[in-house]
Amino acid sequence: MTGSDGWSWRYGDENEEQFETTTLVNKKRIEVDIVGRHHEKGMVAIELKYVSVSPRRRAPSNPPGFPYDVAKDCLRLDLLRAGHCKPAGKPLAHPIPDKLQTFAIGMTNWPDYWLDSKPKRGWAANFYNAIRTPVRLEGVIKTKGSNSENTIALKRCHIAFGHSWTGEWRSYIEQFRYLILRPDSDAKPQWTHHQRSADEQSATVPFLNSDAREGWRQRALKAGHLRD
Repeated sequence: MTGSDGWSWRYGDENEEQFETTTLVNKKRIEVDIVGRHHEKGMVAIELKYVSVSPRRRAPSNPPGFPYDVAKDCLRLDLLRAGHCKPAGKPLAHPIPDKLQTFAIGMTNWPDYWLDSKPKRGWAANFYNAIRTPVRLEGVIKTKGSNSENTIALKRCHIAFGHSWTGEWRSYIEQFRYLILRPDSDAKPQWTHHQRSADEQSATVPFLNSDAREGWRQRALKAGHLRD
């Protein structure tokens, strides 16, 4: 996949491709780190995460953040693949083709992310477990450590996936490894929020129906976490 082979690429902090979406309760747009387009082969969308440990530290500054952010990357790509996004921004936006490949990649040198060395606690314990071998993100992954309203108020939301994502850890250089995740199916993701309880719907990002969004808002108002 190179420019000389007919691919064009957008990447970098100021050149990320943006997509509008109405499915997220707290954002109207998502950005994808790397987007490649080809007139015959379609489109590739890649999300990247990087966390390192300095020689003076024993752990990253925010250990729960890495597994949670990797899951959020898969969610963004799920929305893209499901047809819940449309291109936005300048230059003139190109349509999203039917041929679409998506990858989420996370790199780190902290072995606790891939070693099942000790039980993890805190709000992202379930996300730690999901990225350990065998790596699988599916269904609803819930945060821990507080009730749904407090968790959402802190923007540490449960995450639902339209398809299962599987991956593996691979060695890189020195102590670094990278996790590469792909969707299990090429079909468009399908969410089944209407088959879940109201609490699961309203504690999940994205809110894919207005009843779930309004139900969470009313409970958050009653609990004092929001103001009308």
